[in-house]
Amino acid sequence: MKNATDIKKLELLTYLTNEIRNPMTSIAASLHKLGKNSYDEDTGKELQSMWQNTENVLFLLDKTLNVDKIDEDGSTMRFREINLVKYLYNLLSVFRYQTTLGDIELAFHSSKDRVAAWIDRSKFDEVLMTLIGSAIKATPPGGKVDVEVSSNDKFASIAIRITGKSIETERISQLFELFQRSDSGSITGTNLDYYFCKEVVGLHKGKITATNYAEPEGCSITIQLPLGNAHIPQDRLTSRDNLLNEAWSSIDTQDNAEDGKGTVSGRKYSIIVIDEYPDICRYLQTLLSPRFNVFTYTNPTDGFNAAITDVPDLVIAEVMMAEIDGISIVKKLKGNANTSHVPVLLLTALPGEEVRLQGLLTGADAIISKPFNEEELILNCNNLIMSRSRLESHIKEKQIEKDMLHPIELESNNDLLMHKVLEIINERISDPSLNVEILANAIGISRGHLHRKIKEITGTSPGEYIRTIRLNQAAQLLKGDKKNISQIAYSVGYSNPSVFSTAFKSFFGISAKDYQKRHANTAGKESDKTI
Repeated sequence: MKNATDIKKLELLTYLTNEIRNPMTSIAASLHKLGKNSYDEDTGKELQSMWQNTENVLFLLDKTLNVDKIDEDGSTMRFREINLVKYLYNLLSVFRYQTTLGDIELAFHSSKDRVAAWIDRSKFDEVLMTLIGSAIKATPPGGKVDVEVSSNDKFASIAIRITGKSIETERISQLFELFQRSDSGSITGTNLDYYFCKEVVGLHKGKITATNYAEPEGCSITIQLPLGNAHIPQDRLTSRDNLLNEAWSSIDTQDNAEDGKGTVSGRKYSIIVIDEYPDICRYLQTLLSPRFNVFTYTNPTDGFNAAITDVPDLVIAEVMMAEIDGISIVKKLKGNANTSHVPVLLLTALPGEEVRLQGLLTGADAIISKPFNEEELILNCNNLIMSRSRLESHIKEKQIEKDMLHPIELESNNDLLMHKVLEIINERISDPSLNVEILANAIGISRGHLHRKIKEITGTSPGEYIRTIRLNQAAQLLKGDKKNISQIAYSVGYSNPSVFSTAFKSFFGISAKDYQKRHANTAGKESDKTI
């Protein structure tokens, strides 16, 4: 626990952090803008140095705020039982790319298949990401980081060992203290990251220690967590099922608020998951299948082709993949008229903002970092699908109007497809044989793809859409100089005037003859007014 002096210092530090962050953000924005211009070499280097240091300051400010968010009594924490063996094994996959680049071996050991402990998953993720990430950064090329899970009668233990590097003797005793102090007692620095780790472990009623060892040279950080849940207040205990049920319930509540039925369309929406790791695919399949139809692909090319062919409601793709990376998948899907409307959620274990910006600039609808919060992923999937569904519903409401003969104003590459569809229909409107197959061949996509695309955009089938265009065109002709109704029927592709008359009355609620008379009378009255 923090002593009174440390609490006051932390309160002051937090206050100053909030005060400093706003002007620093403004400075960072200005430097980013200046960095886009061309300068001489010396000026360019100075600006680059300023930008890097500004980023470092903002990073430190964020860490300070993160420390301040720790509850003194852990009242907002929610503990659930986790198998630490499986948990650590999956978590280490996040660091594979980083260790490969640094020529570092990352190993995992456990003599048991299951070591159970009660943890707050979101808080503990941050602890392990901090400790393992720091260990990898501190390991020299060719070095090794070992992660081991074990247990005895009282404790579950997680040990993170670095081979080839030790902790300075003068630092090891103060490694997890908020403030480093000299022999005279004066403050010489802060340990925000490690202090955060110690506090979170303490709220789990556990211990965290650091030690050096000589043969071979290295150091180790060990977390000990008490077994069972007797040390945790009962009102803070939960389960994975409870948390997921809360997420699903939240989704159902949103849907009920929208339409009072539970689901907007009465069907299960479809999601395609693309990730080279089978474990991740199986995990996402299990996590999302209660609400969605989930189809997983460990081969990126197969996953991309399935997305083009099946046109799901959402695509989830990992950024780092060997055959096709996630950002390339976004580009291809957003650049294809058949899938340009499909939202894409990227998963990434890569650090830094660059990959996130690149993904968003490419057209990704959301990016989530690994390890991700399960409830957050579920809600993101639902929100992306529902947002697209609401947009399509809005388009459907506006689509069947008299001005639909003009180019339809839609977003993204839907413009190109619908302009092409309208162009072909209007060119061949007098051809009675014009149907979805002819339309699909003229555009260059399959009949099934065209059917799904027009259905998603307009809410009607291609056949209904062609009929709507024919009848609206006929209505425009009936408003003009008095023409023979049979001639109008032939000109818009009806080979049988009787069939045309039936279709027209069904669509407009009035016969073609009466429609012509009504608009002829209106035109005559308007002419009288202008004389």
